[in-house]
Amino acid sequence: MITIHELYHLSLNYGVGGRFIHVKRDLDSLFRVIPLDQNTCLKASELRKMDLPEADALILATAVVRRFSEFYTFDGDFEGFDGRKIGGTLVRYLTRAGT
Repeated sequence: MITIHELYHLSLNYGVGGRFIHVKRDLDSLFRVIPLDQNTCLKASELRKMDLPEADALILATAVVRRFSEFYTFDGDFEGFDGRKIGGTLVRYLTRAGT
């Protein structure tokens, strides 16, 4: 599961935000966009009790509600969740090279 928000945020941090906007159309054709629904929002509310920020809770809730087996992230907010199953979804926190 990849979020456009995370990719764009990283591209802004590395000073290539303008280039990201140009390739976003290609990303739209490569990835399936999953809209939020009520069940996902309710699950996100439950996940926020685990000290996840709202956007992160919504992202993880999408994976949990859609029954994705694994969830990969570079987001440091998930570091403490590495190797844990949330619902049936295994969280995998990936460290960035050099950090």
